[in-house]
Amino acid sequence: MAKVEIPRNEAPQGTDRERLRRGCRRIGCVLLVLLLLDCTVGEMMLPWIGRARERARQAQCRRNLQQIGAALAMYANDYNGHLPVAFEEGVGRGETDPMRSLALLYPKYISDRMGFVCPSANDNIADLQPGDAFNPQPVSGEAGGGGKVCSYGYDDTKDMVNPTSKETNEVAVAADAPVREAGGTNPEVNSYNHHAKGQNVLYLGGHVEWRETPNCGMDGDNIFQSDNLLPAPSDSRVVQVNEMGGKRE
Repeated sequence: MAKVEIPRNEAPQGTDRERLRRGCRRIGCVLLVLLLLDCTVGEMMLPWIGRARERARQAQCRRNLQQIGAALAMYANDYNGHLPVAFEEGVGRGETDPMRSLALLYPKYISDRMGFVCPSANDNIADLQPGDAFNPQPVSGEAGGGGKVCSYGYDDTKDMVNPTSKETNEVAVAADAPVREAGGTNPEVNSYNHHAKGQNVLYLGGHVEWRETPNCGMDGDNIFQSDNLLPAPSDSRVVQVNEMGGKRE
């Protein structure tokens, strides 16, 4: 009996290989499209991510100043309403030193030295020891400052002895540090801690507000500048370096 050959539908040689190539090309195209989409979305998200990070740093800075406000209130309670004030080293009672004054809060009233550093400023305070004075931020454009740099300015001419309600609400006692230039403090610009967009400001009553101008004291007072050696109770002078030779007896 003769054998009957049944035709087979065999694929031509190389067809499977071509299908594999076409499949790989499709997958490659899909991956390329996904990669391009990911890069585009990433580029669109970067500014938003940067703003979100700065808002988080700004919020931590605000908490730092709130903590400083609470510490000042405790200090005032211990010293009959008077806030910390210290004098320049070696000159006795006379010219006050804002950074030495503010450092009196550490470590008794604020035990964590990082509470004096704005996270947006990246100041180095690692070397601070009890009894040390803070160093001010370096002059704009210059390096240095050492390992005891504080990010905040302080008005060491104020106290909490019978302040009026208006003074409590509107007189600034601390804030993100003002800009220091070669000729001295520049009171006309916002603090560089937050890229000159504004500053967190601590008021005498202990509340902290974000302000987009230095003219945010009582009745529009510039908080980084005073026209008097010893400012009036309503006149803020939130600085790191006492350039006016302010005196307290």
